[in-house]
Amino acid sequence: MQKQIIFLIAVLAVGVWLRFSLVSKPGYAYDIQSFVSWGRQVEQTGIRNFYKGDEAYNGYKYPPVVPMMTSILLKITPKIAPETAFKYLPILFDIILSVLTIIFVYKSSLERKYLLTAIVAIQPAFALVSGAWGQVDSILATFLILAAILAIKYEYLATIVFIFSILVKPQAILAVGIYYVFLLFSKSLKQFARQVIFGVVLFIIAEIILEKICGVGIWYFIKNSVGAYKNLSLNAFNLWWAIYGHNSWNIQDDVGKMISYKSVGMTLFVLFLFPALLYLKTVKKVAQLMLVLGYAYLLFFIFPSQIHERYLFTSVAFLAFAPLVDKKFFWPYCGLVLSFMLNIFAVLQSVYPQFNFLRINLLLGDWTRIVALFNIVVCMYFFWWFSRETIIKN
Repeated sequence: MQKQIIFLIAVLAVGVWLRFSLVSKPGYAYDIQSFVSWGRQVEQTGIRNFYKGDEAYNGYKYPPVVPMMTSILLKITPKIAPETAFKYLPILFDIILSVLTIIFVYKSSLERKYLLTAIVAIQPAFALVSGAWGQVDSILATFLILAAILAIKYEYLATIVFIFSILVKPQAILAVGIYYVFLLFSKSLKQFARQVIFGVVLFIIAEIILEKICGVGIWYFIKNSVGAYKNLSLNAFNLWWAIYGHNSWNIQDDVGKMISYKSVGMTLFVLFLFPALLYLKTVKKVAQLMLVLGYAYLLFFIFPSQIHERYLFTSVAFLAFAPLVDKKFFWPYCGLVLSFMLNIFAVLQSVYPQFNFLRINLLLGDWTRIVALFNIVVCMYFFWWFSRETIIKN
C-alpha cells in the first residue's frame, strides 16, 4: 500500500511539474490575449456589459463561466503577469480532471492500471494545451467527466452539471444529447421524463437570468458556435486532413451544393454514432458511459468540417475509461494520446513557436496525414467494437 501511494504521488507530481514547467512558454498569443482581455473587461465593467459593443474572437465571445473565472483569477494574482496567471486556471482543472479519472482507473482490475494511471496523470498533450497553449478545454472536460460520474446514480445533479457545462463551452451540447439518450434507454420512462422537464426548466431559468444580466442567453452561444469558420479542417488531423492535408485549411466546407463536405461529414457522424447509441441500453457503469461519450467526441473530431485540433481533448479525457470496459482498448487509447500530442505540438510550434528546435511549419509535412489516418483507424476500431456489441451479437 505504501508503494502504491508513493507511485500515485510521484506520477501526479510529474504531471504537475510538466504543466507548470510549460507556463513560461509564450503560448498561443491570440487565445491568451483574448482570455485576459475578457477577464479585464469583466473586472472593469462587470458581466452585465461584457457582451455589449465590439467583441473579440471574430465577433464571438465565450459563455460567461470562463471570463468570470478569469476575472477572479486576475484579481487574486495582481503581481503575476496576466498572460502567465491565466494559465493557472486550465492547469488547475487539468489536475482535477486527472485525479477524477485516476480514482476510477486505480480501483479497477485492469492489468496495466499503473501504466494507465501514469498516462492519465502526465498526459503531455493536455499539458501542452493547458500549460503552454493557454486554452480552457480542461475546464469543459472536467465538468463533463463530473456530470457523467453523477449520471449513473444522481440524475438531478448530473442534469445540473451538464446544463452548466454549456456555459463553459457550447461543445457540451453533444454530451447533453448523449446523456438524455442514456436516460431514455437505461432508466425508466418516468425518470427520463423528470430529467427532461428538469433540464428544460434549468435551461429556461439560465436563459432568463443570462438575458437579464448579460443581454444574451444560452441560445446565443450555441448558435454562434456553429459556422464561425468555413474551413474544411482547422488543423485537425481528421478525415478531411487525411484526404487533403494542409490544403483542407483553404477549402470551404459548404460550396452551395446539395451535397457538400459539411453534409457528408455530419451524415457520417450520425451513421457511425448509431451503434454506440444502441449500446447505451446496456450501460450500467460509469466507465461504459464514458466510453460512449468519448467515442461520440472522437466521431465529432473525425467526420464533421470546421473542426479544431483541440476538439480531440474531450474525447481523450473520456476514453481514458475505455480500457476499464475492455482491456483491448488500452493500446488504441495510447496511440490516440500520442496522435493528439503530435497534433497539438505541430499546430502550436508552427503558428507560435514555443521551442528552439523544429522551427518550421510542421503542418506542411505529409506525416500529418499519416497521423490523421491513424486516428481514423482507431475510430473504425471503436465503431467495429460497438457494432459487434450491439448489432452483430443481436
